[in-house]
Amino acid sequence: MLKKTINIAYVLLDFKLSGVPEHILALLKKMDREKYHPCIFVIRERGELAEEAEALGCEVLVLNGVKSKRFDFVALFKLWKLFRKRKIDIVHAQNHYYASRYSHIAALFAGVPVIITSVHDTIGKKRLKKNLINKIFSLFTDRVIAVSEAVKEDICNYDRIHPDKIDIIPYGIDVDRFIINRDKGEIRKELGVPVEALIVGMTGRLAANKRHDILIQAMKKVIEKIPSAYLMIVGGGKTEEELKQMVEELRIKDHVLFTGVRRDIPLLLNAMDIFAMPAERDSFPIVLLEAGASALPSVGVRDGGIPEAIIEGKTGLLVSKDNAEGFADALIDLMENKEKAVAMGEKGRKNIQSKYTLEHQVRNIQGLYESLLQAKGIL
Repeated sequence: MLKKTINIAYVLLDFKLSGVPEHILALLKKMDREKYHPCIFVIRERGELAEEAEALGCEVLVLNGVKSKRFDFVALFKLWKLFRKRKIDIVHAQNHYYASRYSHIAALFAGVPVIITSVHDTIGKKRLKKNLINKIFSLFTDRVIAVSEAVKEDICNYDRIHPDKIDIIPYGIDVDRFIINRDKGEIRKELGVPVEALIVGMTGRLAANKRHDILIQAMKKVIEKIPSAYLMIVGGGKTEEELKQMVEELRIKDHVLFTGVRRDIPLLLNAMDIFAMPAERDSFPIVLLEAGASALPSVGVRDGGIPEAIIEGKTGLLVSKDNAEGFADALIDLMENKEKAVAMGEKGRKNIQSKYTLEHQVRNIQGLYESLLQAKGIL
């Protein structure tokens, strides 16, 4: 029996439209609210997703701090005061260094019993200052959650945190959201995409490490070989204009659609035939889980957490990173072998249903909470 409802503080730097806040929103939807009372503490600014969290009955407290690169002692004091006032039992910070610099110090001085950090990103290279700070914070962190083997490996190698202190809890998704009972052709007409096209799609932020440039270069070769091939790029970001310019220069504009930022991702995935993920240093792309739940075969690269999300030869194909030629060949292979592509998509959906549901993720996280609370004598 719980002694009371357990108060959890989820601490993030921002609550903008991005992967980590959406991950927290997903947890809120499935969390046992009779046992746990979650509250979101945003260090910097409120962001677009705050209203969605509040609609789920979760309070969002914004500190409006960290306006420069200097450490914000006022924000730290506010956080310490709120932890004490709210009688927080678990502080769960999202990402090393940025959120943990404030959450863990405030939690330590506020006497919070359980301190956890989730790490969502690979590190990729030594950053001595950040690595040292992460190592120091780990000394008073009860557990570190890595979202993939790739992330755990980086935490061990660069931050020098002992592997026994790290739990791997992959992302999970609401699989039912991605079963769309609508005709694919109708969706394509609404998007202005050819009904008969073979559509390669990619969703997510338009950022340099996502390597949309590799995908666009690959599509040039694909279109030359298969004129019905089409590319759908879903999302917005810093590289959008650069990518549109590349499409113009390669003269494939008539075969590419930039949708901009969309919230109806399940519908768009349903319009695709193949999902593409050429990103570098991606920890464990949720978009690959979403593609799998949509029964799409995927083509990805052997880098970061991507090989953990794509079972090579069964749910998709993998090529070496920064290899537009190889990526094109893999796409052509799936386009020319429809039965193979469909079979991979079905295996992908079964894989997601068996390992990567939101229920799996929430059960694992709540199990960790309970084991740590028991160890502290709170349960």
